[in-house]
Formats: sequence, C-alpha cells, structure tokens
Amino acid sequence: MNAITRYLPLPQVSKALTDLQMGARAQMQAGSERLVQARTLYVLAAQLESFESGLQHSKLQLTEVVAKKIHLRFRLAALKPETDFNLQQAYNELHLYEMRLLAYLRKGGQALKNYHERLQDLRAQTELDNEERAVQAAELAKKIQWLQDERFALEKELLKFTETKQELKFTTPAELDSTKSNPWLGRIRSWLPA
Repeated sequence: MNAITRYLPLPQVSKALTDLQMGARAQMQAGSERLVQARTLYVLAAQLESFESGLQHSKLQLTEVVAKKIHLRFRLAALKPETDFNLQQAYNELHLYEMRLLAYLRKGGQALKNYHERLQDLRAQTELDNEERAVQAAELAKKIQWLQDERFALEKELLKFTETKQELKFTTPAELDSTKSNPWLGRIRSWLPA
C-alpha cells in the first residue's frame, strides 16, 4: 500500500474520495425523496381507483333500488283502489334513497374527474418540494376518503332499509301465485278436483 500511496497526491485523492462520498449520499437522498414521492402518488392513485370502483358499485345499487321501486309500484297498482300504507311508505323511502344516491353519483362523478386532474397536476409538478407535495396529496386523500365515507353511509342506510322491510319481501312471480297474496287462487283451487 505504501508503494501505491507514495506516488499519489494524497490530499487530492482524499478530496476526490470525499467528493465521491458526498455525491453518492446526495444521489441516495434524492433517490429516496423520489421514492417517497412515487409512493405517495401510488397510494393516491390506488385510493382514487378504489373510489372509482365504489362509484361503479353505487351505480349497480341504483339499478337494484330502481328494480325494487318498480316492484313496489306494481304491487301498489295491483292493490288499487285500496292502498297498503306500509308498501306506500316503503316506496316513498326508496324514492328518497334513489334521489340521494343519484345526487351522490353526480357529485362523485364530477369529483372523480377533478381528482384525476389534480393527481395529474401533482405528477407534473416536479418543482414542488416534498413537504408541499405531501400536504397537497394528503388534502386530496382526505377529500376522497370523505366521499367514500358518504358512500358507505348510503350503503348502510340501504342495508338497514332492507332489514327493516323484510315483511314486504321483494318476491318473485312464482311466490306471488300463493293463496296468501291472491285469495282468488285459493277459491279456484278449492273448486278443482283433488
């Protein structure tokens, strides 16, 4: 080792090695900052995808609610001129829920478009420092979570409605042929030979 160091200018080599170490540390620091930024944006994109799939699920729920509402409407029409107040109340509650779900879907669709634009802006703004970008990402994540919580509350409300209205039983056409729902069917069957 002495033979090698004898011919090298040690102060310059030492300075070069120190500069290399400092550069490597700076590169590692910059790489870790970029990694943190990438992770933050990835988590935000995943949350946005989850929100989008939640909106799709809400659209499916809307079709389910409309089908239940149509079913109740036909049952109410079959009872005319009398009215079953439980059926009427269930129909009115479903109608209100449908209106709130539609309002949520409109608001959610508009918010989804805005959130995608904000995420693209965050990806494009490379001059922002990590703290400012993290603050903006956290703010966006909080807004997304708020809308997801609103969707979960609507889902709980629909679940509670279906649990409390079990006596209405959204029946199939085969079940509607029973003597309980159609008294004439029982009379006709009693006239037929066994």
